[in-house]
Amino acid sequence: MRLAIYFLFISVLSILLSLSVLFHTKATQSNEDHNLKVNNTETQKRKAKSSNVKIVAFTDHSFAPVGQWWYQRLTNLTYTAHTLVLFESRAVAHFEKLKAKGEYYRTEVKLIDIDNKLKRRFKIHRLWYIRILYCLEQLKAGTSLILTDSDNIFHRYVDLTLFEDSGYDAIFSFEQRYPTDIFKKQGFVVCGGMTFLKATNATVQIMEKLLQRCYESQGREGKNSKSCDDQTVWNELLFQDMEWNRKTEDLQAGNDLLQFGFDGVSKSVPSFRANLWDRQFSLRIPFETCPSEKTWVSMPAPFDHRKELEKKVKGQHGGFLQEFGLFELAKVLIWEKYCSLESSLDSSQRLEKAVSYYVSNSQNLIRPYANFTQYNGIFRNDLKQLPAGR
Repeated sequence: MRLAIYFLFISVLSILLSLSVLFHTKATQSNEDHNLKVNNTETQKRKAKSSNVKIVAFTDHSFAPVGQWWYQRLTNLTYTAHTLVLFESRAVAHFEKLKAKGEYYRTEVKLIDIDNKLKRRFKIHRLWYIRILYCLEQLKAGTSLILTDSDNIFHRYVDLTLFEDSGYDAIFSFEQRYPTDIFKKQGFVVCGGMTFLKATNATVQIMEKLLQRCYESQGREGKNSKSCDDQTVWNELLFQDMEWNRKTEDLQAGNDLLQFGFDGVSKSVPSFRANLWDRQFSLRIPFETCPSEKTWVSMPAPFDHRKELEKKVKGQHGGFLQEFGLFELAKVLIWEKYCSLESSLDSSQRLEKAVSYYVSNSQNLIRPYANFTQYNGIFRNDLKQLPAGR
C-alpha cells in the first residue's frame, strides 16, 4: 500500500513539473515575442521619424559605378532615405538598366545643360550651382538633407534624428585647408561635400544667400554664369557672416587642424545656428589615414601624390574605362583595402599592397558595377578583354 502511494506521489509530482516547464517555456516565448515586437516597433519608429531627412548625392556617368557602390553601402547600413540625383543622361541610362534587371535604386533626375567644350572642372562648377538650387528647393518643400558626395564612405548607422533634433539649422564637416586664404584667416574651413541642412526658414535664407553668391561668382563662362566652386563660396559666406564659438585650445600637438566641433550664429539671420562635427566623426583626410571607431563617414583625398601607383591603377583599365568612372570606384576600393591591412606596415607599404591587390583582382572587384551595355556594347566587349592580374 505504501509503495502504491509512493508511486502515485511521484507521478503527480512529475506531472506538476512538466506543467511548470511548459508554462515557463510559453511565458519565455511570449516574452521573447513581445521583446521582438517591441524592438521591431522601435526600429520602425526610428526609421519613420528619420524619414524627413534625405541623404543625397549627385552623380553623372563618370561617377555612376561609385554612386552604385555608395547606394548599396547605405542600404546595407539599413538607411532607407538615400537618393542619387542623376544630372546627366548617361547616368540615367546606367540606373535604368539596373532597374530593368530588377534592382532597386532610389533616384531623381535633374539634367543639366552644360557646354561639352568646357573642361570637366568647369562642368562641375555648373553642377555645384544646380546642387545648391536643388537643396534650396528641397528645404522649401520641408525636406531636411544630408548632402554628401557619391565617393564618401559611410561606416556605420547613425540615427538621422540626432541631427534633426540637435537644435542646429546646419552641421558642417571640417575640411583640411582649402580654401587656403580663409584657413589662414580663421584657422579652419568647412567641406562642401558633407553637410546636414535642416528644413527651417533660417536655413532657407542662408541657402538663398549662398545661391546668389554662386550666381554672381566669376566662373569660367564669366560673371553671372550660374557656376561656382561651392566650397569657396560656402567658406566665404560663413567667414563673413558667422560668429563662431571657436575653441583654439583643442589643437592636437604638432597638428594645426582643429579636431573638435563648435557652434555659432549668423549675423544676418540671427535665428540661424550652425555647428561643426568633430573631425573624427566626419573625417576629411589624406588618403593614407584610416577611420576610428568614432567615424561615421570618411572622405579620403586622392592618392595622386603617388604617380607611379596612380598610373598602375589607370593602366589596368585603359582610357575609355577611366571615362566611365572606374578610377573613382577603384580609389574607394583601394582605400578600404588599405585600411584593412595590418597597421604594423608603414603607410607606403600598405598602399603598395592595396594597389597590387586591386590590380590583381580588378575584374572581380569591378564586375558588379560594370553596367555600361547601353554604350553600344563597347564596355561589355572590352570588359572581357581586361588583363588578368599581373
